[in-house]
Amino acid sequence: MTMTAETDRGVPLVEMRDIRVAFGGVHAVDGVSVDLFPGEVAGLVGGNGAGKTTLIKTLSGAHKADSGDIYINGEKATIDTPRDA
Repeated sequence: MTMTAETDRGVPLVEMRDIRVAFGGVHAVDGVSVDLFPGEVAGLVGGNGAGKTTLIKTLSGAHKADSGDIYINGEKATIDTPRDA
C-alpha cells in the first residue's frame, strides 16, 4: 500500500515521514517530515546541532533512521546504504 501525500502539485518526488535519528540519548532528528516536488527549490535551514546534516545523511544512506519512512515517487524506499540511495 502506498501512503503518499498527493496534492494539487501531484505526488512528491521525495517524501520523508516522521524521521527519527538518535545517537545514544541525543535526538538529532525527531519527527521530521518533508515533501520535495519536481522543479521545486528548497532550503534546509537551522542552527548548529539542529539535525540538518543528519537528515540529509539519512536520505543519502549514510545514517539509518531509527523510525519513519522515505518514499520516492510515491513508492516506499528502503535506504540502508549510500548505494541504495
